[in-house]
Amino acid sequence: MFDISYNRIYLVNIIVSLVLIFEISKFYKKSQILKFQFIGLLFSLFILNLYLIEFYKSSIGFFFHLSGIFGIILFLLNIFIILYKYKLNWQFIYILLSIYSICLIFLFYRFSLNHLVLDSDIAPFVTNNNKILSYSKLVVQFMAAAIIFYFSFKSVKGTDKEFYYHRVLRKWIYVFLVVISFSSIITIIVFIDNIWALNINNIYDYNFGLILLEFLYLFVLLRPKYLDAEEIKYSISDIMNLSNNKGLKKIVNEKFFLEKYYLNANASLSEFAILIDVDKDVLNDYFKIEQNKNFIELVNNSRLDHFISLVNQDKHKDFTIEALSAQCGFGTRQSLYQTFKKVKGCSPTDYILSITK
Repeated sequence: MFDISYNRIYLVNIIVSLVLIFEISKFYKKSQILKFQFIGLLFSLFILNLYLIEFYKSSIGFFFHLSGIFGIILFLLNIFIILYKYKLNWQFIYILLSIYSICLIFLFYRFSLNHLVLDSDIAPFVTNNNKILSYSKLVVQFMAAAIIFYFSFKSVKGTDKEFYYHRVLRKWIYVFLVVISFSSIITIIVFIDNIWALNINNIYDYNFGLILLEFLYLFVLLRPKYLDAEEIKYSISDIMNLSNNKGLKKIVNEKFFLEKYYLNANASLSEFAILIDVDKDVLNDYFKIEQNKNFIELVNNSRLDHFISLVNQDKHKDFTIEALSAQCGFGTRQSLYQTFKKVKGCSPTDYILSITK
């Protein structure tokens, strides 16, 4: 039933699941709610791969199969709910757990009557002779796809390409939309009677499911940086509200960039927050969302850009590096050199020599 190459892939997936569970456990020290969802997703993937490599031969293997699929759906959607609202929707969880319990009771009832429980009774994208069950799965899949499309387009519509977090968010939303669109196309193909003769449903029974599994592993492994435990202070909707605050955006651009507040040698987040009458924590989060930098990093980078602009105007011929550094707001020569090394990978002297040559 399973090719040996598939067994090897499933075995690798089991190992990857355990490694990523360990990595998530070590990494997420503060954000327990998100940590639990990622571990639950990986454990569900572990169970499903365990079923595919071994328990499909078991008489009650359907329990592992159904548990793995429902676990993936539950924890994956919980991750999106937390990101969007920064809290769990317990009504949704209860509804999904109720559906899982009903399905499990139904399958155990069939098992008690010595009816064979087929993979196609449970697995998405697979049909069988039970038309009611097959079309019920079709309806559920399209309802889930419609919900995901609605919230995805709603999120994309509210993004602004100028903001770092928005660009990352748009990229991941587009990736998910491609996956959902692909799965919807496969579902349509599988459920068209005239195409069943091509036996295409058997082709995608394993191959497409495997692609989906590997995508979920990549999602956990390459998760966006703003999912990190120390950075997720706002939900996606909060990020939209903060970054779309036109008044805040206007006054920050005017005071910080146009009037060059960063040239002030005593520039500080507290002072700037008082200057524009904004809470300093909100202001710092705004800079992170817009620039992917905290206030100090943004100040030093802006000073560095100003220093480079002066050099490009040949001001270094009239002033020493120390004098130019003071004009740019750097309190000490060391501060200038540290910022230059971090951003440009060289010293100011090396940079001046390079453009002179």
